[in-house]
Amino acid sequence: MSKRAVKVSLNEKASEDLKTVAEELGISEAEVLRKGLIVMGLYAKLKDKERKSGESTAILLREGNITRELLLA
Repeated sequence: MSKRAVKVSLNEKASEDLKTVAEELGISEAEVLRKGLIVMGLYAKLKDKERKSGESTAILLREGNITRELLLA
């Protein structure tokens, strides 16, 4: 797998959020960004399928007994 370096500019709040998420998950900030790209890729594929087929799709998040749909605008 080839590597690619990317420079990302984040405002102070986004930078702190990234650091917090990485600490909470026990992974690097780069890994948080990589995993975020995976989620966004899945979301894009589902939305494309929805547009083409008219079929309703959703990514669901479950925490205990609570299930919520992931909506990205």
